[in-house]
Amino acid sequence: MHTANNLERMRTRAVISAYLGWVMDGYDALIVTPIMPLLGQLFFPGPYSLLGGVSTLVATLVGRPLGSVIMGYIGDRFGRRVGLLVTVLGYSLSALAIALLPTYLAIGTLAPISLLILRFLQGIFLGGEWGPGTALIMEWSRWRRELTSAFVQSGYPIGVVIATLVYALFMGAVGPMEFNNYFWRVYIATGAVVALLAFAVRSRLVESPLWYKPRANPLALLFRQGSRWLGVGVLFTGGLLMIYYSTYLIYSDFLAHVLHEPGLIPGVMLMSTIAAIIAVLLSVH
Repeated sequence: MHTANNLERMRTRAVISAYLGWVMDGYDALIVTPIMPLLGQLFFPGPYSLLGGVSTLVATLVGRPLGSVIMGYIGDRFGRRVGLLVTVLGYSLSALAIALLPTYLAIGTLAPISLLILRFLQGIFLGGEWGPGTALIMEWSRWRRELTSAFVQSGYPIGVVIATLVYALFMGAVGPMEFNNYFWRVYIATGAVVALLAFAVRSRLVESPLWYKPRANPLALLFRQGSRWLGVGVLFTGGLLMIYYSTYLIYSDFLAHVLHEPGLIPGVMLMSTIAAIIAVLLSVH
């Protein structure tokens, strides 16, 4: 039987571990954005290298819906804890693999193919954070649902802020030339550090008190009982994310490319992200 103090510790650990998933998600969303032109040059050399760099972000976005289905099923079928451990391990291993990946000059066309596959896998694992993570926070939290939702959503832009600062620190410490030659790999590998931190917390996680193993297949129940609302949710979320990613994350890169001022990226991202955090927290009603 758990004491009140033990329950409070378990609740705190569960909320923090799930929240780190959104921070990690936001961190990944930005970590590749400032270096998309560089990734294009290294892995997609030629007249369409910039489009190749952008495709690394697109590959992750394409993998997210599949990840939400797969990891949502795992979270429902085997528990929130299992789902969150799988996502964080998958993401960290993918980030390390990208950091070690040979470029086009070393292995030819296998380089861009491998990069896109790894980014797609990252999208699957990051997309899978939302289902088990949201359920875990909602099921453990004592807060009002609207306050809990705002708290959860604030993790994403906070991850973006951290990634912005990390990028600025790298560029300031080693300079553009050294960064482009080698340190971009160390920069990418920091995503695995964030993931391993989340794994360290989640390894001590206690399962949600409201979760129970379903008797029927969760996906079958979803499509049989809520197919109409599922379609509405997919369309609404897809449209929202398309607008979000095509403006918030890519706009700073586009602005820097047009004005030929790469130094604009961290400042623009930082200001817009702080505004996003304030807006999310003010959305509580």
